[in-house]
Amino acid sequence: MFTNLKPYLNVLQVLTAKYEAIAANPPYMGQKNMNGILKTYANKHYPRSKGDLFAVFMDVCYGLLKKLGRYGMINPQSWMFLSSYEELREDLLAHQILESMLHLGPRTFDELGGEVVQNTSFIIQKRFVKEAKGTYYRLVSYRSTEEKRQAFSHTSDIFSEKYQQDFSYITGSPISYWVTKNVQNIFLKNKSLGEIETIKQGMATSDNGRFLKEWHEVDYNKIGLGLNDREVAKRSKKKWFPYNKGGGYKKWYGNQQTVVNWENDGFEIREYTSRLPQGSDVRLKSKEYYFKESVTWSSISTNSFAVRYSPKGFIFDVGGSSLFPGEKYISFYVSLLCSNLANFFLGTLNPTLNFQIKDVKALPIIIDDNKAINSHSLENIRISKLDWDSRETSWEFSRSPLLNGCDNFEGSFFQWVSQLQKSFFQLHQNEVELNQIFINIYGLQDELQPDVALEDITILQDELDYNALSQLQQPYSKQLLPIKGDVVIQQFISYAIGCFMGRFRLDKSGLQVAHPNPTLEELEAYTYTSPVTSESYRIEIDEDGIVPLMGSKGNFADDAYNRLRQFLVAVWGENTLTQNINFMQDCLNQDLEEYLVKRFWSYHVRTYNKKPIYWLFSSKKGAFQALVYMHRMSRFAAEKLRDKYLLKHIQFMEQEIARMEGNMTSLSKSDQKRLDQLRKDLQECNDYDLLLKDIATKQIEFD
Repeated sequence: MFTNLKPYLNVLQVLTAKYEAIAANPPYMGQKNMNGILKTYANKHYPRSKGDLFAVFMDVCYGLLKKLGRYGMINPQSWMFLSSYEELREDLLAHQILESMLHLGPRTFDELGGEVVQNTSFIIQKRFVKEAKGTYYRLVSYRSTEEKRQAFSHTSDIFSEKYQQDFSYITGSPISYWVTKNVQNIFLKNKSLGEIETIKQGMATSDNGRFLKEWHEVDYNKIGLGLNDREVAKRSKKKWFPYNKGGGYKKWYGNQQTVVNWENDGFEIREYTSRLPQGSDVRLKSKEYYFKESVTWSSISTNSFAVRYSPKGFIFDVGGSSLFPGEKYISFYVSLLCSNLANFFLGTLNPTLNFQIKDVKALPIIIDDNKAINSHSLENIRISKLDWDSRETSWEFSRSPLLNGCDNFEGSFFQWVSQLQKSFFQLHQNEVELNQIFINIYGLQDELQPDVALEDITILQDELDYNALSQLQQPYSKQLLPIKGDVVIQQFISYAIGCFMGRFRLDKSGLQVAHPNPTLEELEAYTYTSPVTSESYRIEIDEDGIVPLMGSKGNFADDAYNRLRQFLVAVWGENTLTQNINFMQDCLNQDLEEYLVKRFWSYHVRTYNKKPIYWLFSSKKGAFQALVYMHRMSRFAAEKLRDKYLLKHIQFMEQEIARMEGNMTSLSKSDQKRLDQLRKDLQECNDYDLLLKDIATKQIEFD
C-alpha cells in the first residue's frame, strides 16, 4: 500500500504544509467556464470567492500561510470593486493586512491590448491591526508595460500611509485607495440614491430572438406608443411596445430602437417563462413599474456612464436598468447622472465599464433646487431628442432636415449645419455649467474640473468627424462644426428612397406605409408643391414596392437613379438639378449613380443594424439588382420581381446584344468590350432567373 501511496505523499505534503511566503499568478476562470465538479467544489468551500478561480486562489493562499506570513499575487482587479466580491473584501479588511499594491490596470502586458484585462499586483500579510496602513501605486493610466515600469521607478502616483479601515466607509468597501477624505465624508454624511429613490432592474425575456425586435422590423400599426400603464396597454390590443435595453454611449435622450412582445399583458412571454427554472416572476421583474416615466442607462458601456430620460410607455430590460423618481426631481437626476460627478463617484465604487445597479444605488445624493439645473436639463433633453428624431431610424422621425426651404442642396446643407452648430455648442456649454454647479454643491473643487470634451457630447454621433472635432480650439463659436458630408448625403438618399417606396411622403410628415397590405389610397400618387420654386409636381409611390438598382445598365423608368433625379427636381426645381447632383457627388466623393448601384445597400444594412427594411434581390455579381420594401412584400413579390423586372431586363439585354452583333464590323473597341460584358451579364441573369423562378413558384408567405 505504501508503494501505491508514495507518489502522492509529496503532493499531500505540499498541500498541507504552511508557508512563510507564497508568490502566485493564478489561473483566471469564471464560473461559466468551470465544469460541474469544480463549480460545486468552489461553491461549497469558497463561497466568498467562488466567482472566479483567481479569487479562490486568494482564499487558498491565505489558508496556506503561517501566522505573519505573506502572499504576493497578480490577478484581475475585479475583486477590488465588484459587488460579487464584497464579502471577500470585507473579510480581507477585517482579518488581513493589504500591505502594498501595484494597481496596473489595462495593458499590463503589451501582448494583451485593450481595456478588458485589467490587473493588480499586491502583497497581503496574515495578521491584522486596527490601524493597518498600505502603500499603493496607481499605474492604470499608463499605456504600456514600459511606461508603467518607468512610473513605478520614479515613484509617480504613489498613495502611501492609506488606512485600510477607510475603505469600509464607502458602500461595498471598494479598494478605492486614491479617494480623498473629502470624498469619503461625502459618502458617509449623505444618503444614497437607493435610500431616496426607487431603482429597478427589468425583465429578462429568456429568448430575445423571439420576444424582442427592432421597431422597424414589425408592423408599425401593431406598436403601442406612449401608453401609461399595463391596463391601457392591454386594452390597446397592440402587440409590440417600446423597450429600454441599454445600448451605446448616449446621454440625455435616445437609444430607442427596440420593442418587446407584451401583447395581452405579456401573455406569451409569461407563459414561456413560467415553464423555465425560477419561473416568470423572477425573470419578468418589476412589472409594477412598466410604462412609467423613468431615467434609464446601459449596464455595460464602451465609454463612460450616461443616462437618458425615458418618457411614459416603455418596458425595461436587465441591461436597461431604470430609476423612477418623482416628477419634481426627474430632470435633477438626469442632470446629476449625466454629469462628471456621477462618473467620478462610480469610478470610486467600481472603476469598470460594468455599471451594476448596486453601485448606482450607492451614489451619494445632495438635493439642490438650483433653477439652472432644471432649465439646462430640459434644454439638453430637448436638443438630444431633436437629434435622435432627425434620423429615419427614430419612430418619431418627421422628414429630412434638409427640406428647410433653401434654394439648392448646398444652401440647405449649410443652413442645417449652422443650426446644428448652435445646438451642439449650447449643449456643450450647458453640460460644463451643470458640472460646475454640481461640483460646488458637493464641494469637490479640489477633486474635479467642469470641463467636457467635445467628443463626449452625444448628439450627431453619426455625422461628426471626430478626428477634426478633437482639433477645434476655443472659442468654438467661430469655427465650423466638422460634419461628414457623405453621411448626410447618404441619409438624404435613404429618405428619398423611402419616399419612392411610400414609407415617407413629401407632403406629409412622419412615417406613412410601414405595414403590410397598404390601401390604394395610401399608395395613390399625390401632388407636392415645392416651397422653393412654388411649382407643383406629381409624386408617384412605387406601385409594387420594387425599385430597380441598375442605373444606366438597365432600362427602367423607375430605377433608383432616375427617381432620385426626379425627387431633386420636385424639391429644388429643374434649374438647380445639375448643381445639386454635383454637390452631392463632391460630398460622396463618388459618382451618384455609382454610389446607388454599388454602395447604397451596404449603407442601408449598417443603418438598420443588419435588419434592412429594403431587401436587395441581386444576381451573383449584380448584373441585375432591385430593392424590395419588406413591409410591402407578399407571397407574390418574387413573381412580380421576375415578371416585371428580371425578364424585361433579360429581354432588353438580348435586344442590345442582337443590335450590336448586327453591326459587328463597325463596333469600336469600347463597343466590343460592352458587348462582351452584356453577354456575361445575360448568362448571369439567366442563371438568376432559374433561382428566382423556383422561389416565385413556391409563393412563400412572408411574416
